[in-house]
Formats: sequence, C-alpha cells, structure tokens
Amino acid sequence: MLLLDDVSSELDPQRSAQLFEALLREAGQCVLTTTAPHFIGLPAGGDCRYIEVDKGHIKLGGDSGPKPA
Repeated sequence: MLLLDDVSSELDPQRSAQLFEALLREAGQCVLTTTAPHFIGLPAGGDCRYIEVDKGHIKLGGDSGPKPA
C-alpha cells in the first residue's frame, strides 16, 4: 500500500496526471489525501474511488470525485 499525502499541492496539473496514470499501472493499493479535491482528477477507466471525510462523516463520491467549482 502506498500513501501519498497532499501530493497534488506539490505538482503541476500535468505532472499530477502523469503520476496518477503511473499509479494505475502499478499493482497494489494507493491512498491519496488532499485538502483541495478539485486538483485530483481520477483517471477514467481505473479502479478509483473518491471518499470524503467531512467533520467525521464519510461521504462516498463514486469513481469520478468532486466537480470543479
């Protein structure tokens, strides 16, 4: 299991996309955390799930994640 904490705040959008595509090719699980979910675009066709924790409550966001504001 790989845990990446707020990695999207350190990378530009192109490098974030490259990282996420590379993670999809690898075997195993990866957990990404962020304070700005609109920066994480979950790649289409991957086995990805968006989960939000808000004030201690878990909200399942499906496979597409949040929509940009």
